[in-house]
Amino acid sequence: CRRSETARKATEWAQRASELRKSPDYLDTWAELLYKTGKKQEAVKAGEMALELAKKEKVATDRIESNLKKYRGQ
Repeated sequence: CRRSETARKATEWAQRASELRKSPDYLDTWAELLYKTGKKQEAVKAGEMALELAKKEKVATDRIESNLKKYRGQ
């Protein structure tokens, strides 16, 4: 299916972007794509990394925390 191939490629690019530049936003985007492609445990891990980095950088965490709840099924 073309849609699943596009999602897979987007997930790979988001992972690569988060490796090249550690950013809470990039990690959160990667986590969201993992979640949407059915990789929920990996999404939780990426989301946790995003949250940790956001706290370290002292930036807003509301969206990341909300997404993590979704990934965890809460």
